[in-house]
Order: sequence, then C-alpha cells, then structure tokens
Amino acid sequence: MIPNIAVYAIHANHELNESVENYTTDLHKSNEQLSEAIFFAAIVAGNIIFTVGIVAKRHWTPAYYVVLIGTVSIIVFYFVSKLIGTPAPDSFDNWIYDYTLDWKDATTKICQVIYLIPLSMMLYREKERLIIL
Repeated sequence: MIPNIAVYAIHANHELNESVENYTTDLHKSNEQLSEAIFFAAIVAGNIIFTVGIVAKRHWTPAYYVVLIGTVSIIVFYFVSKLIGTPAPDSFDNWIYDYTLDWKDATTKICQVIYLIPLSMMLYREKERLIIL
C-alpha cells in the first residue's frame, strides 16, 4: 500500500502545482485541478490511516474492508466518470465534466488494482486465522 500512497501523493502534488500555474490564465481549469488535488490528498490520508491501522493491529479486519471497498469504489467511480462524465460543481456555478485521460490517472489506477490482490489475500488469511481459533 505504501507505493500506492506515494503515487497518489505525487499525483496530488502535481495537480496542486498545475492549479497554481493555471490560476492566472484559466481560473476554471485551476479550480478543477485544485479539486482533484484535494480529492487525491484525501485518498492519501485515508490510505495512510488505514495502512497504519492494518500494520499496528493486523487482526483489525474492518480496516481491510474499508480499504478494499473504498478502492473498488474509487476505481468504479473513475471509470464511470470517464465514460459518461461526472458533474462536479465549482465556485463559478458551472459544472465540470472531465473526460480526459493522462498517464498519471492510468498509473494511479494500475497501482490500486495491483495492491487489491495482496490486501485481499491478507484479509483472507486473517479470516482463516479467526476460523481456526
């Protein structure tokens, strides 16, 4: 999960930097990038909290479920938003429809899918341990 956290942190920082660069030229685009940076930072914070929870208390299975369900929800939301567009309000009473794809988005989604498998295996191992006890 740590590489996934790093990728999301880099992505959030990149979106924040682009938002600052576009602030004077395209305020609408800048606001969209700022909202993405905040969203990715929230994902980073959630992943950090629950990763620490999983490492500190390995048998705390709700943390596994939160990360698994949250990750799948983010992936589904992302792909649905790219297919039909998801309106997001901004401060200009406009709605943002983002259909664009770039390498950062693809990298974060690949990282998410990759770590779902070992996390699921860890959860299965914990469930089997509880059954045996």
